[in-house]
Amino acid sequence: MRFFLILVFASFLYAANITLSFLQSKPKSRERDFYIWLFLQQDDISKDEAKKAYTLVYNNIPKIKKAYLKVTNDKKLKKEFECKAKTDLLHIKDKECLNLAFSIYKTYYLTNKQRYKLVDMLDDDRKKQQLFLQNEGFDIIKYK
Repeated sequence: MRFFLILVFASFLYAANITLSFLQSKPKSRERDFYIWLFLQQDDISKDEAKKAYTLVYNNIPKIKKAYLKVTNDKKLKKEFECKAKTDLLHIKDKECLNLAFSIYKTYYLTNKQRYKLVDMLDDDRKKQQLFLQNEGFDIIKYK
């Protein structure tokens, strides 16, 4: 019964037309982010309305970014998605793209030599320090 009520409620929300003034009346929350996501999926919104709604986002959620990108075709956001999708960090030539694509998970399977090469390519000192720590062998005596 509970599932049925949730399903009816969700379909009612999805069918309702959400306006920008409705979004602005809501407090910053996950709920408003959900409504923004629904708003961005509507067919009858303009790029300006999408930009205004996007400025109201509370949490940095990729689904909202993708929906915003479909409406506005924002070049900066498009580049961010393309860069973050790249997995081979050593072959990225653009420094800005490399900084966007960098994550410790992507460097986990690199050799120490490859990590040192990556350190030379990065600008961010925090990311360089993470790579140095990853290269450091674990020795219990060092951490006592």
